[in-house]
Amino acid sequence: MFNKQQWSYSIAGNSQKLNEGELSLYSMFISQGYVPVGVDLAARVFQVCYLTDKQKIKNKALSREAFLDFLNNPPVSQPLMVGFEACGGCNYWARFIENLGHKYRIMPAASIRAFLGLQKTDKIDALGIFKGTICPSVRTISARNEENQTLMNLLAAREQLIKQQTQSLNAQRAMLYELGEICGEGAAKIDAATDKLKLSLEENHSEAISNFRMIAEPFKANRDALETQIKQIDLYLKQYAKNNKTVQNLMTIPGIGVLSAVTLYAVIGNPDDFPNSRHFASFAGFAPRVSGTETRNFVFRNKHDIL
Repeated sequence: MFNKQQWSYSIAGNSQKLNEGELSLYSMFISQGYVPVGVDLAARVFQVCYLTDKQKIKNKALSREAFLDFLNNPPVSQPLMVGFEACGGCNYWARFIENLGHKYRIMPAASIRAFLGLQKTDKIDALGIFKGTICPSVRTISARNEENQTLMNLLAAREQLIKQQTQSLNAQRAMLYELGEICGEGAAKIDAATDKLKLSLEENHSEAISNFRMIAEPFKANRDALETQIKQIDLYLKQYAKNNKTVQNLMTIPGIGVLSAVTLYAVIGNPDDFPNSRHFASFAGFAPRVSGTETRNFVFRNKHDIL
């Protein structure tokens, strides 16, 4: 008689084993002086997978405090080779692990899928990451340093502020439309239409004037505050570009200004992560395609998509 629970358990049990080839790869890392460990990173609970001295897989969940203790006082005598997927916290943990004298392997999530089964649990993910860690053919990514990471965060914050500014303009323009005032796009036209409608309401002694003022004034104050913050960031980026030799070199490329050069510098991070220009273009979202007989020649599908 078919037992679904037993069948599922047998699959999970079989997946928690290493074959002879994987054991050979594991031994290679041991001979190099590092003990491979696969970690499924999280905010509070980390799934850690490694091989014990008795060649048995240890796959357990650790709290953040227990994981820190695991890294500071590993259950093995050799330094660790800690592997994990690329994610929001991978750069921090890579720097933390390296400062403790261990090594890290940041792997793209797509590279780990080949080591995962049909089922998905934290244990299966950690085991897949562990197998990816001991596989030398899996591509790895260098961790970003704090300076580069915060620069990326600054550019992301600037983009978010611009989005908020656009949302505020669209909302105010929609409000004017509902009251019968049609205006073009742009802050100047919206402000002019707002003043025009406010004057009309005042002249007609409309009961809606107080409500309208309470709508229009916060809109204007919010947009002015956002504009000030964006200008402060732009001034900082100009000064940053002035003091950074690499950014200055990027600005010598035709069509590349201050913001584009700083963005390229931030996105590139470690140039050694990209074998050639096509890999970087693909990473940056330029979607390159081959346009000649040599694979090095490519063009952008959308020429206006350049940073």
